[in-house]
Parts: sequence; structure tokens; C-alpha cells
Amino acid sequence: MKLTYIAKDQQQADTLTIDSLQTKQIHKRQRFTQFLKGTFDANIQHFNYNLIDGNDFKGTLEFNNNELNIKGDTKAMNGSFNLDGKMYFENAPRLTANLICNNLNASEFFRQTENFGQDIITNNNVIGNLDSKIAIFAYWDTTGNFQYDKLRVLADMRIRDGALKDFKMLESFSTYVKVQDLRDIHFAELENYLEIANGKIYIPTMFIQSNAMNMTVSGEHTFDNNMNYNIKVNAGQVLANRLKSFDSNMKPQKAQKNGWFNLYFNIAGTVEEYKIKMAKSEVQKDFLFSGRRKDIVKKALEREFASVRNIEEPTEVKDANTLDEIQGNSKQ
Repeated sequence: MKLTYIAKDQQQADTLTIDSLQTKQIHKRQRFTQFLKGTFDANIQHFNYNLIDGNDFKGTLEFNNNELNIKGDTKAMNGSFNLDGKMYFENAPRLTANLICNNLNASEFFRQTENFGQDIITNNNVIGNLDSKIAIFAYWDTTGNFQYDKLRVLADMRIRDGALKDFKMLESFSTYVKVQDLRDIHFAELENYLEIANGKIYIPTMFIQSNAMNMTVSGEHTFDNNMNYNIKVNAGQVLANRLKSFDSNMKPQKAQKNGWFNLYFNIAGTVEEYKIKMAKSEVQKDFLFSGRRKDIVKKALEREFASVRNIEEPTEVKDANTLDEIQGNSKQ
């Protein structure tokens, strides 16, 4: 079907033609899959989707009219996956999938997932071994275009024996920590829940125990790179570190309860242009609301996987304040 004769602009005509072809292909596939029914054993030596590359898939493919259930194990990103997913071949296709990831290369995971659509923390910044449970809910429109605004991802993630390298945003803290420390941050374990929804990546309160500093972070990051992060830094450890010579092999520090000596920062703006301000009550309030989001994400993951790890900020660095206390202090 040619649509070029009604278009004034050639690029517009090409787009209409492509959309028409994609819609035809989706309808053709839907007519074909609605007649499929049965279970097949699958042994796939190699597969790829965009940057995702895997091998040795062993499992089952179950067709039931316009639904395809996929269950099995595979190797990818230098580790292994267990996959349980369902693809719906409808006018507007959709996918639900649960992934259990074991001992992945964290840098490869970020690279092959295209850094979740953000460029604050990328595959160039993250090193370590990744374990995770991930629930994915993905949607396409009737012409086969992926709908990023409808994408929802829930994840329980842990990176072991890792490092953050050349993480530019943290270099803004060079007033408090030696810049060399912030260019090469080593940590024993980094764990948190993660949620992608409404075109945003939500990071609930997360404790980072590293060789440079101990800090608690929460925030959100949009797909068009607007960000809002809140950070609490243990100033007692930071000031002690400024008296030491730099040692990139230094082990992560122990948490220390010096609540009265914590520093609170808000970082907001775009990747290219952002502002850092001291904001104790704002950060503490966000941590409380973020803690509630963490609970919601945890419960949603438990519905998908039955059980997930309990991730909490160490009691040694927790703020004792309640929301009423924080709001009361902010009015004084």
C-alpha cells in the first residue's frame, strides 16, 4: 500500500509507509499465533536482542493461542539467568517476565541493557558481580514501537566486590573528600531495590559503604535526564579521611553512629547542569517517603518471587527522626 502521493514531505511519507507495514506484520503474526497450541522443548545455542547477547538456553516454549510462555535457564553477561516470561501477541503486544540473575558482570549488565536509559551511572562506572531478581512489564503500540512511558521494572539488586569509577557527580564532594578517593570508590556490597515507572528510575534509600565515605542515597532520574537525588554523608568519617594519604586499595569503612555530625545534600537539575545545596529537613523527609516506596517495591517483588532479601540502612547511621519531628523542626 503506497501512501506517498498524499504526503507533502518525503520523510513523512516514509514513516507512514513503514508504520503501515509494521501494522500489517503484527496483524499477520497475530493471525498465525492464534492457531498455535502446544509445548516445545527448546535448546538454543545462541540468541541476541539489540545489545543483549546470550547462549545455551534450555527450557520450554508453550504456545496457547496468542500467548507464548517461555521458561528456562540461559547464560549471558558472564553469568546465568532463570527466565519465566509470557508474551502476548495482541494488536498492541505486551510482555511480562521474571528474571533471576546470578553472578553477572555488572558492567556488561549495564552495557547490554543500555544503562536503563540513563547516563548518570553507566557501564563505564560500575564494576562488580551482580545478583538480582527482576520483574518486567513491557508494552508496544499497534505499529510495534516500544512504549517507554508504560515500561515498569521492579528489581532487587546486589553488586558484590565492586567499584564506582569516574563517577562525576560525586566529585562535587571534593570539598569534603580527597578527589582521588571519589574517582575510585570501592565497596564490599551495594544493594537496593529499583523501580522504573512513568518514564522515571526510582532509587529508594540506599546505603553505600565505601573506602571514600559512607553515605545514604535516594532519588529519581527521568528518561530525559532530569534528576533529583538526596544524600546523607557521615561527616565524622569524611574529615578523618582527609588526614590520611590516598590508598585506592583501602577497604570499605565501618558504619559509625554520629548522627549529629551527618551532612545532608540535595542534587537537582539535569546531567549537564545541576545544583547542590545543603538541605537537612528536605533530605530526611525524602528518606522517609522513599522508605515507604521501598516497602511497596519489596511487597510487589514478593508477589512475583515469593521472597526477596530485606534491605535496610544499618542502624549505626539511621536517623531517629519521625516525619512529625522533621516537619516540626522545619517550621522553627
